[in-house]
Amino acid sequence: MQKHIITLLCALGVAISAPAMAKSKVKAKKTSKAKISRTYNQSEHIPTVKLAPRVREVSSGYGIQAVNVDFFRMFMRHPQVIPQKETQNAPRLIKGPDNRVMYSKGDRVYAYGINEPGRYLVYRARKDVLDPETNKFLGQEVVFSGIISTLPYTNSALDARSEKDAQYLQDGEYYTRLHPLAKVPTKTAQPMVVEEAISEIKKGDYLLKLDENLQTLNRNIQPHAPSQHIDARVVSIFDGVGEAGQFQTITLNKGEAGGLDVGSVVSLYKKSQQVKMDFDEGKKGRRSMMKYVSIPAEEVGLAMVYKTSQNLSSAIILESLTNINIGDVASESGQDLDNMKSDKVHVRNVPQDPHDTEHNEYNYRSNINPY
Repeated sequence: MQKHIITLLCALGVAISAPAMAKSKVKAKKTSKAKISRTYNQSEHIPTVKLAPRVREVSSGYGIQAVNVDFFRMFMRHPQVIPQKETQNAPRLIKGPDNRVMYSKGDRVYAYGINEPGRYLVYRARKDVLDPETNKFLGQEVVFSGIISTLPYTNSALDARSEKDAQYLQDGEYYTRLHPLAKVPTKTAQPMVVEEAISEIKKGDYLLKLDENLQTLNRNIQPHAPSQHIDARVVSIFDGVGEAGQFQTITLNKGEAGGLDVGSVVSLYKKSQQVKMDFDEGKKGRRSMMKYVSIPAEEVGLAMVYKTSQNLSSAIILESLTNINIGDVASESGQDLDNMKSDKVHVRNVPQDPHDTEHNEYNYRSNINPY
């Protein structure tokens, strides 16, 4: 009996409310995002609302998470481009155990030109780096092979130098006799030990003082867009190959002076190309018509700068759709299929003055033997 009473009450409620709802005009809120199939006031029955899924844009541009970069390891494993003047004045390895020319971890070696104790990076010059646009010398690409540190030693010969001899000698020099009647200025080589060898360490390699502050920096590089327009070119690729891909290192011919800093993310483009069209118009006896068209630049990758100097920077490729080549353009994002202006810089047809370069004073092209 109770069930029948409940059923009758429900039916009575529906019968009473249906006409009232049909006569009322229900209006959708202006802020409603639902798609309505038809208006309410044109129907005599309860309206039907259809909700349709749609794509909602929550952000635009590139979303790159913070990259956990070990500054020290990256600086060791990837080459840098440095002024040749710095290489010319750098300390060098001159001797190792058993007259060997290659050294490994734990070996005691000796260096010339060390002015202060500490830890040093071992490197060698790999090749000269030229600007692909102007063919101007930018510096030398170097590859790091290990770490060595100084050892304390006693220099009794220097302590025994007389004041009279000191007037004719440079700092750290003393006289040694090669013959009872001949003496020559001499310096004591700095004893060192190989702490770590990533690749072969050779006699004649250069040394660079390790900046211990690198290890105290925040290792989370925060990627960000450049603060100004960037017009850079890829001038060098790690390992000396002609093409690069994801997670390889490239060198750009722009640095802090060109608007790049650590964490700057740039897009890599295949630059615009001019194509000559030579089509026959089809009429007999007429000459074919020659025209030139420009193929817009294509975005092919992303790279993040992890080290900068005044006029050069090193970057790691985060993404690549195709191979990255020397001469490719590095600029801010959003220029895919943009017909970039690419005026060739006029270069004087005269020998390059070794003392007049844009980036590095007293630099000149060297003859580096590949290894």
